[in-house]
Amino acid sequence: MTDLAPLSLAIEQGDRELARQITRAALAEGARPRDVLDAMTAAMGAVGRRFQANEIFVPEMLVAARAMKEAMGILEPALVEAGILPGDVVDAALAQARTPDFVVLGPLAISAWGRRPLP
Repeated sequence: MTDLAPLSLAIEQGDRELARQITRAALAEGARPRDVLDAMTAAMGAVGRRFQANEIFVPEMLVAARAMKEAMGILEPALVEAGILPGDVVDAALAQARTPDFVVLGPLAISAWGRRPLP
């Protein structure tokens, strides 16, 4: 099983290049797309909690969101291939989201598939 903790950390730190590299490597190693997505979601959850606790501010939150968005660009084809639809991602986010988490995660999840119609 692929260790996805470095992916979560890269997203939390807003390291776009590292997030893309780890996402590519995880998929190449056979990681399940849903597990990769869960690691990304967990990272943004941590960012949301830090924002809520006034440990970080909007700019840091946006940097993390951009890192996730870029990694999602790599993950998207694998999610589609696995049959995971955008609604599944948004439903999962809503089920566990606090307001700051969803404010960041929701638009990313929706925009990731916004380039093509839903099946």
